[in-house]
Amino acid sequence: MQIPKRERWATRLTVCLLLTSVSNPASVKSVRQSMYLLEDVPGQRWCAYRSQAAWKSAVDSLQALGVATVEYRNEHSFAVNFTQQDEAGDWIVYDRYSSGENGRLNQLRRKINIIPGEVSEEQVFEINDESANKISTVRRKLSTRKIDGNPRDVWLPDLPVITTLQAFPFSSLLNKRSAVLSKGKDCEPIPPQ
Repeated sequence: MQIPKRERWATRLTVCLLLTSVSNPASVKSVRQSMYLLEDVPGQRWCAYRSQAAWKSAVDSLQALGVATVEYRNEHSFAVNFTQQDEAGDWIVYDRYSSGENGRLNQLRRKINIIPGEVSEEQVFEINDESANKISTVRRKLSTRKIDGNPRDVWLPDLPVITTLQAFPFSSLLNKRSAVLSKGKDCEPIPPQ
C-alpha cells in the first residue's frame, strides 16, 4: 500500500519539527530547581534540603544564622543566595551571586542591613578571574528606603566576597545534589577554618 503524497509530506514535516526542537537548545524548556541549605551550628555541619518546607522548619528549630538557596537551571547552578546574620540581630547580609554559562561566578549583589544604625547599604561587585571589584554602592535609610544623602561612618560587617563556588562553606554539598534530591536531605561537616 502506497502512502499518499500529502500524508508523506505531513509525516516528514512532523519528523523535521521534532528533530529541530530536540537539536535546538533554544526550543527546549529550561528546567529550574532549587536546593536549600542551612548551617547547623550545634551539629557543626551544613545541611542541604530538597524541600523548602522541610528547610524552613529546620531553620526555625535550629535558629540558623547562615542559610542559602542554590538555584539550578538544567543541572547547572546559576545563582546562590547566601544570607548571614549575627546572633544579636544587629545586622543581616543578603548576598546574591550569579554565574555565567561557564559555571563561574561573575557578579555579587550584596545588601547589608544594620539595625542599630538604621542603614541599608547595597553593593554590586563584578567577579573576574577569582577577583572581585566593587562597581557600585548605594546607602539608604533602612526604615524609609530613601537614599541617604548625608552618609556617615557606620560599622559594616567584614564579610568576604566569594569568588568561586568551591569557596562557599557548603561547597561539598553542591556536588551532592543528586543525593539530596533522592534522600531529601544531606549534611556535611563544617570545613575547618
